[in-house]
Amino acid sequence: MTFKPYPWLTFFATLVFAALITMGVWQVQRYEWKTILNANIAAAAKLEPASLGALTALGTTEDFKYRPVKITGNYVADKQVLVRGQYKKSARTILYGYYVFTPFEYLSEGAAKYIMIDRGFITENAFALPETYNQLPTAELVIYGHVKIAETQGGFLPDNVMADEVWYWRDIASMATKFGFQNADNFYVSLSQNDLQDFPKVTKIEIKSANNHLSYLITWFALAAGLLILYIYLHIYAGRLYLNHKPPAKTD
Repeated sequence: MTFKPYPWLTFFATLVFAALITMGVWQVQRYEWKTILNANIAAAAKLEPASLGALTALGTTEDFKYRPVKITGNYVADKQVLVRGQYKKSARTILYGYYVFTPFEYLSEGAAKYIMIDRGFITENAFALPETYNQLPTAELVIYGHVKIAETQGGFLPDNVMADEVWYWRDIASMATKFGFQNADNFYVSLSQNDLQDFPKVTKIEIKSANNHLSYLITWFALAAGLLILYIYLHIYAGRLYLNHKPPAKTD
């Protein structure tokens, strides 16, 4: 085999190829990490419900997010926030409407605390019928749900307008400020069951830790392979790479 590489082409191709391989290897590591993370979260979401006190004793919210929880207390029925959103009912059906957040008062070490409860989803049509989702008991009750971390706004979500009761994302701290709660948690609970009324409809637990790294690593390695093939082809076409001892005869 005879190979006469182009010096500068080889230099830059080597740099780009190394960078693509490095990115691919990094995505492999990220993919393995995210796979383990999601498996741990899914396992945690299937544990037996625990009290808020037991969960918060585990550490930060990251240590007990998505864990099932059981809380005894009372809904603050005259206070409510409706957060605009959508719900994926099936692979082909997406519903648009609101997530209903209601404060819940409970005791922690003898002191009253408040936590926002995502009671479920209502469609835009149901929004006009508040009597279907606003009737809450005043007596003490036990609720079951999963712990979720408060959202951050991100670059694509508009500002919430509290004065006009327009909410686009789950800003739990602002909800607590709106209601004047001084002792509120920085996470919320999404109900896993609702035996009190038909609406809102409780939503299935969604583990928001998407694992897109498999497609990323395939992309980086495919680009590296494509670059290598192009590099070899250019040298073969220019007569700088051939298997025989003699260069291939040029044709008109």
